[in-house]
Amino acid sequence: MGTEVIYLGSEIELVETNYSVEKRYSGTHVIIHKSGNEVKIFSELKEDITKTFPIIEKISRSLSQDSFIIEGELVADKFYAWDITYLGQSIANLTLQERITHLKKLQFNDIILEAERKITKLEELNAAIEWASKLEGSNGAIIKNLSESYNHSSWKKYGKLIPLTVTIMKRVPKDRGSNYLVGIESSKGIDLRYTQDKKLVLGHTFTTDKVFQVGDHIEILVEDIWRHEDSQGLHYSIHKPRITGKSELTLSTIKDLELNSTNG
Repeated sequence: MGTEVIYLGSEIELVETNYSVEKRYSGTHVIIHKSGNEVKIFSELKEDITKTFPIIEKISRSLSQDSFIIEGELVADKFYAWDITYLGQSIANLTLQERITHLKKLQFNDIILEAERKITKLEELNAAIEWASKLEGSNGAIIKNLSESYNHSSWKKYGKLIPLTVTIMKRVPKDRGSNYLVGIESSKGIDLRYTQDKKLVLGHTFTTDKVFQVGDHIEILVEDIWRHEDSQGLHYSIHKPRITGKSELTLSTIKDLELNSTNG
């Protein structure tokens, strides 16, 4: 979406109004178009990905007899709709408050659902952000002004830093600090090109002036975990890690990554 992510604890300026605070899903942003009985599913980059999601395509037809355009997030085998810009006619110029009313007219089910959200006043915004960030599988919160027409550039995205316990796989001393490659416990289904000593090597190295040795366990906080899959299996990469220090905890697992990963 191109919207800057603001991490929890940061301060931003917001006007005195009501807001929709939504769960920030860790999935794939898509748009579903239904025209008559024909359904098309598009990626954020406007690529037609309909054939990839035949169940979502089929079930979308039962949401409404009217044509519609809904936007949301695909997570595993479910779709969470957070907005609607067309229902029988264009409604993109309506306020978000009005569009949510139209969104609720759809016949949601256990595969296609409305995104979890709270409507809140400015003074209760922090509590709502905390609520959204603590929901299962949440990667933070998205804040939208209820009085605005559709304009994703005005949305505020709050990210949740993800804690991981990793082991140092490789250390390369530099002029200033050291560059580190880290990993976690591996498991079945992992691309063997990304395993070493029975560990899953996490993509993207990082440099810090803190000194660790190969085999040390350390705790890091990362902004994003990207999930990559091809015919040879799965691997993962981490984005912008912050190093907390050495850790006595057991290493993070694939399950920990899956709970917080986004398709890369």
